[in-house]
Amino acid sequence: MKERIALNNSYVKKALKNGDIIGVHWFRWADQITVGRQNDGENFGCGMVDICDTPVYDFVMSVRKLSEKMYKVRLSEKK
Repeated sequence: MKERIALNNSYVKKALKNGDIIGVHWFRWADQITVGRQNDGENFGCGMVDICDTPVYDFVMSVRKLSEKMYKVRLSEKK
């Protein structure tokens, strides 16, 4: 989880500082189902919520904390 948080924070901060980028998003709302995707069986825990719709608390709080200061970062540190 620490690696996911660090990578997301780095990605978003770099995007905020780049004047050519207008937005970013997290690509999965929920984790993949435990039995895997139909075509390849992939079943990663990569969402903002798990398969029971419970927030992945540490990650969600990290995203929230970064979101609270995104405008300050964007407007003061563009490259």
